Formats: sequence, structure tokens, C-alpha cells
Amino acid sequence: MKKIKVLLLIMCLFAGIVPVKAEEDQNTVYGNRMWRLYNPNSGEHFYTSNTDERNNVYNHGWRMEGYGWCAPSESTNPVYRMYNPNAGDHHYTLDVNERDVLVTKGWRYEGVGWYSDDNQTVPVYREYNPNARTGTHNFTTNMEEHVNLISAGWIDEGVAWYASDYGGSDDYGQPLPIRVPFYDQFDPRWANKVYGQYTFGKTGCGCTAIAMIITGTTGNEVLPDTVGDFLNQVGTYNYSSYGNTGSSNIKAADHWNVKVEPIYSYDEMVMQLQAGKILYVAEDPGIFTREGTTHALVVFGNDPNNVTVYDPNEGRTNGTYHANVIWDQRSTDPTDNDTGNTFFAYSRY
Repeated sequence: MKKIKVLLLIMCLFAGIVPVKAEEDQNTVYGNRMWRLYNPNSGEHFYTSNTDERNNVYNHGWRMEGYGWCAPSESTNPVYRMYNPNAGDHHYTLDVNERDVLVTKGWRYEGVGWYSDDNQTVPVYREYNPNARTGTHNFTTNMEEHVNLISAGWIDEGVAWYASDYGGSDDYGQPLPIRVPFYDQFDPRWANKVYGQYTFGKTGCGCTAIAMIITGTTGNEVLPDTVGDFLNQVGTYNYSSYGNTGSSNIKAADHWNVKVEPIYSYDEMVMQLQAGKILYVAEDPGIFTREGTTHALVVFGNDPNNVTVYDPNEGRTNGTYHANVIWDQRSTDPTDNDTGNTFFAYSRY
């Protein structure tokens, strides 16, 4: 029995699959966590247990939605994966007849995607959108999502297959590859907007940095002036002082439903970077800004010897630096330190 489990674990690792353990009747069972991704352009959901495939799809603009469920490593009920080359859509089915009919209509059979649980532990519901051309089917273990889609006009197609577990916490698995857009505070779309007594171009480095981070973290575009509008309204940007306060990060993270953590030491900074977090940092005069001002930057990358900096001020200091260069020039300005720190780590979950 132990040899079989070890073999399954090795196979999962070789395939790029995230192996997990669930306890059933005191026996350890290995399974595959199924990643769920969403294409905001086509409306399609995509499901895979392969981290390399997940990363490739994510890097092509799909949104990461965590784990959909946990599938057994093997069973007597395979779930077949199909692809429509005309619509660019995937479909998944337990039904051999449905698979074969789709093949006759031009769909490509891509093999077994995963397996359905023989013990029928957790139902995975299937819904159909009669108004869509792509992304016509959704699959979920979440009854609330299932009911909401039916209420919105989707057709209830019952149970598609069964999972061995709900999938567990989104803390499992490897960090996602980081994809951060670059925004410029002097972009003419917002540079001349006035907040309080100042223009965005002069004071918008913090808002621009936060916009890059929120967009990169969530996959949803949030522009710098959208951040400026919100933070000015809640009193942390060009309200009673010049530019942002450190607490702008707390307000923005709560508003856009992302996680933010304060950083109080260099070791914490390195740890958060290695965990795949995107950092907001406020810097004193030095390499990144002139005397008399502080400046906000975006920092990411898991090698502390070679982290990436995005500079909202026209990208003047964009490039790679040692993490300790950035840490040693952290802001000492009281406004930047109103929460007791000037560095913040953002993540989706």
C-alpha cells in the first residue's frame, strides 16, 4: 500500500500536479487539486490540475479563481476533456456518448482531464447558459453559486461528476507568476486632474503604485485616477497633506478586496517577495527620488538579489535592484509612517 501511495505522489509531481491529502476512515488518500481560471473576454471557466498549464493560461490574461475542488488520483469514472477549435471553448463530461457526439461535430478530444469520485463524496454541479456562444457551461461544488446562476437564467443540468473533497484552502500550491502592468502618474489621461490643491501628475505616485498592484493582484484593471478618486474621497490622498498616507494601502486593499500585510523588517520583506507578493514601498531621497520628497514604488520578484522596481514617475528608475538597496532607503516621513511602517505586501488570498 505504501509503495502505491509513493508512486502516485511521484506521478503527480512529475505531471506538475499539486498533490494533497484528505483523511477518510483514517486512510490517507492522494488527490489532485483542480485549479479554476476565468477568461473575462469569453466568459469561459477553465479547470486543470497541472500547474504549468495553469501558469500558461494565467499569463495569457485569465483570472485565477483558486481551487474548484479536489479530484481523486484515479477512479473507474474518467472525466473527458473536449475542445472546440472554432469557438475556442472547452467542455468536460463524464458521458462517453456526449464525448463522441461532440467529436462528430468537430470538437477535439483532449483525453482524460481528471476523475470522478467513485464514492460520490462531493457533487460538482453543471449549469448551461443558453445565451452564450463560449463559456456556455459552468461547473461548481458551491451550491450558492449554482443557485445564483440558475436564478440568472442558466439551465440546471444536474450533477456533472463527483469530487473527493471541496479542494481546501487557497493557500496550497505554488505562487502564481506575477504579471504587473506599468502605469505612469504623468499619463495625460489623469496627470492634470486636480485633487485638493495639487495635480495628480505631481502627487500621484502612491495612487499609481497602488493601481499597478491592485490590477496585478486581482487581474481586474484598476486605473490610477480611480484609486485617486477613492482615496481622496476617504481622506488619505491630497486631503490634508501632500500625496498619500501609508494608511492609503489599508483603505485600498479593503475596498478592492485584497489582502495587505505591513512589513517591519528586511527579513519580512524578503519573505514576502519569495512568497510571490507584490510590494508597495515608500522611499526617502536617494536613488529613487530627489531631495525634499518621498516616492512610492512597486517591487516584486522572488530573488532578493534581483527584484524588479516599477517607478510611477515615467519609469525613470525602472529596473532590477538588490532588495537591501530598497529597504535601506525606506521613507522616514511621518505621513508615510502613519501606520507604523512604509512597506506593504499585497496578495489575492
